[in-house]
Parts: sequence; C-alpha cells; structure tokens
Amino acid sequence: MIGRKIGDGIEGERLGCKFRRAKRERVVMGSGRHRAVEVVIEGTPAKAWVLKPLRAL
Repeated sequence: MIGRKIGDGIEGERLGCKFRRAKRERVVMGSGRHRAVEVVIEGTPAKAWVLKPLRAL
C-alpha cells in the first residue's frame, strides 16, 4: 500500500528517499538520551521506501 494522505507514514530500520529539496532539518529527541534528526523533503513527487524492515523485538 502506498500512503498518499496527510499523516500517512512508513517505518523501518533503514529508509531511502528521493527528493528535489530538503526543506527543514532539526534535531529531535530519540529514545532515552539519543538524538534523532527530522527532515522535511519536497519534490514532484517526493518518494520514500523501506530498505531494511523492522525486526521483531
């Protein structure tokens, strides 16, 4: 399924994306003391895909 509505998302251990421009990049809280980076991408269309799926914990 391809999510095309506002709020749809994908998740995995490793993601790839193709876009024209990175609009916003900021540091956000990850798990515990770890930090994560949040990036907003733009394109016509901007695409993202899972390179490595989540493992069962």
